[in-house]
Amino acid sequence: MGANSSSPEGLANNPEHLARRRDETPFRLLTVKVLKARNIQKADAFTESDCYVTVSLPTASSEQVRTATVHNSKDPVWNQSFCYRIDNRIKNVLELKICDEDTYTKDDELYTVLFDVAKLHPGKTSRVNFTLNPQTWEELEVEFSLQYMAHRNGRRVAPPATNTNTSFLTSASRWARWFRSIDIPRPPGF
Repeated sequence: MGANSSSPEGLANNPEHLARRRDETPFRLLTVKVLKARNIQKADAFTESDCYVTVSLPTASSEQVRTATVHNSKDPVWNQSFCYRIDNRIKNVLELKICDEDTYTKDDELYTVLFDVAKLHPGKTSRVNFTLNPQTWEELEVEFSLQYMAHRNGRRVAPPATNTNTSFLTSASRWARWFRSIDIPRPPGF
């Protein structure tokens, strides 16, 4: 009985599958969008917390990035995105810290969340609500997007555009120009 294209033997002989595997690299483009927090308890005596979030991914960058500070709010909204080029052959654990900014003393670290990037699926966007304190219903909401990065003829090629508003981003040079034009802090060397 012959192998069909859905069997392992069929895939191994399928020219389309072979070309796709040859073009794939272990690198992915991870976008982390810090959306908002809910019900953050006071860290200061007289006002609500002045929250910001730090984001670090040591396997992709030694730089720690942070959102803007939202002053005097128990429900801060950031909607800030950060991009990383990650290698999926190694374990990538993202660290998110919610901090309270203080003027005269050291900033307070309120919560730390660790997230294993291996839980994400390439080509999909996932929204995750992290429960920070179940007794006080404190939460952090973050959106993750993981995209394939491919190499063709020795050149890095951007993932295909998935947003209908950006469908014109078909070539690597257009995508790179667009990526530089948006305001997303990138790790050094990216």
